[in-house]
Amino acid sequence: TKLRAIALFRNGSTDSAIKHLQQILRKDPDNKDVKTLFKTFKSIGRAKEAGNKAFKSNDLDEAIVKYTECLKLDPTNLKFNSVLYSNRAAIFLKKKKWQLAYDDATTAVDMDPAYIKAYGRRIQSLYGLERYDEAVGDAEKALRLDPSSNDLKQQLRQAKIELKKSKRKNYYKILGVEKDATEKEIKKGFRKMAMKWHPDKFASEGEEEQKKAEEKFKEIGEAYEVLKDPKMKQRYDAGVDPENLKGGMPGFGMGGGVDISHIFDLLGGMGGGGGMGGHPGFQHFSSGGHGGGHGGHGHGGQNFTFRFG
Repeated sequence: TKLRAIALFRNGSTDSAIKHLQQILRKDPDNKDVKTLFKTFKSIGRAKEAGNKAFKSNDLDEAIVKYTECLKLDPTNLKFNSVLYSNRAAIFLKKKKWQLAYDDATTAVDMDPAYIKAYGRRIQSLYGLERYDEAVGDAEKALRLDPSSNDLKQQLRQAKIELKKSKRKNYYKILGVEKDATEKEIKKGFRKMAMKWHPDKFASEGEEEQKKAEEKFKEIGEAYEVLKDPKMKQRYDAGVDPENLKGGMPGFGMGGGVDISHIFDLLGGMGGGGGMGGHPGFQHFSSGGHGGGHGGHGHGGQNFTFRFG
């Protein structure tokens, strides 16, 4: 019956609904109500497929347009539209538009509180927004929907790791780069920030400003020393605390802090004017501690897998 087709469509089974209407039309080809419904369902299905196709071809702006158009065709179909909002959230994630992704994923969850995939996309957006406590909460909610899912268990473990990582020094932020930065971008970020806080630039400032620049400069060197080394970077990205990365590594002094002369050497090797002659007093300095902690956490490279709804 027509009602059966509508029920299928409302539950997100668009193809099944269309096939059901086709069966009705074979028996009653002049049924105007069914014809109208058939055309509506087909147009909605085509619009959604156009969005999927655009996404697969990496035409992200076109995919947004198509999903948005599709959402206007049947605003009352909550379950179907939940999938569309979740799909559009995935596009915003890829474009690193975290708030837009969060808004769409939230709408998807509101429309269908049992839609697990939408929780996953909202979690990724929360990473981007650096709201890690909320991400853990969403991961817990998703797992409650399917307690036996290993994927959801892993999602919760990862959310807890990201929360832990957010409370430590953020080397990516210190260098002003994204977490998915290339080796070249990391080197460029180091040079830019090191030149900004180079002690020579603060030689005529007061003692407090000199000390602040010194601590910033050491932190920048510390961040670069870790991120330029593939193995240390991998361990840092996996959640290892920075204090556990430094033992025996070049550039770190006996107290665990970075040797400031080593930073000058790194800059000099890049043609960055690393000589220390312009700032006596730093020449033989090795830090024994670290500057103030940096909260937050790099987010550019949240991986997520886009699976069409």
